[in-house]
Amino acid sequence: AGLLPIPLSAKIPKPQGEVSRISRGGYNLQEALGWPAAEYEETRAFVSQLAREYLKVNKSWRFQAQPKLALVYTEAQKRYPILERYDGSWVVGDMLHIFLKNSRS
Repeated sequence: AGLLPIPLSAKIPKPQGEVSRISRGGYNLQEALGWPAAEYEETRAFVSQLAREYLKVNKSWRFQAQPKLALVYTEAQKRYPILERYDGSWVVGDMLHIFLKNSRS
């Protein structure tokens, strides 16, 4: 029994749990996506670059200006249209959460 292809109109849902919180029922983003390592790294690096350009990297997610976050999402999706296939653009959100958490620690 092979896997059925996901129709292009269907959005890919976010996995259960919190990104990078493996010990608490979360998930590893790179594994969840199943992208080739080079594509994942290129996308992650671009999202991190956008974060450095538009966000306050010393502040947590909830202290970011919403218009700036929206700009990062928009720019990331322009460069990598595949990101629009993920429900609510959760991939960009997860990459930003990881980047901001690591920037503060």
